[in-house]
Amino acid sequence: MNPHRAAVLLAMTVSLAATAAATAAATTASAVRPDPKCLVRPGQLAVTRGGDDRVWHRGDSLYACTTAYAHAPKAKRMGPWAPGTKVSFDGSNLAWTVPMVIAGRRTDRVWAANVDAGRRWMLAQKPNPGGADKPAREGRVQRLQVRDRALAWVTAGGDVVGALV
Repeated sequence: MNPHRAAVLLAMTVSLAATAAATAAATTASAVRPDPKCLVRPGQLAVTRGGDDRVWHRGDSLYACTTAYAHAPKAKRMGPWAPGTKVSFDGSNLAWTVPMVIAGRRTDRVWAANVDAGRRWMLAQKPNPGGADKPAREGRVQRLQVRDRALAWVTAGGDVVGALV
């Protein structure tokens, strides 16, 4: 092979490799760059450590945005919100309470959803779902915690409740 052609092929190979690296870097940068829909919002209730995933309310609705699994961020309505709502968010799964008054007594309902999929997996659960020998009971949720596909909460009466997707 002629030395001139070898030099041209080498230059083209280096140029293509540099272009591919620059394109890959640009693609990676655009995949992790937060979408304007996930920026700080009025009514913000929770944000993950990295700051890219958020939960907020507007009016009587709860919204969330996640960048989990490198999916493009998109704001999604998750369900109802009311003053006094408690929220737990791990960046992918969200749990929250909605306070209400039933028969003159204050109580909560527990909700949970996967933000990435936009699907709720717990809808308006009573704080103490009861069991084989006890009926479900009303009450207030003192604290709740969601991690991956598991949710646990403690009621003001001291009951500890757990749920899985």
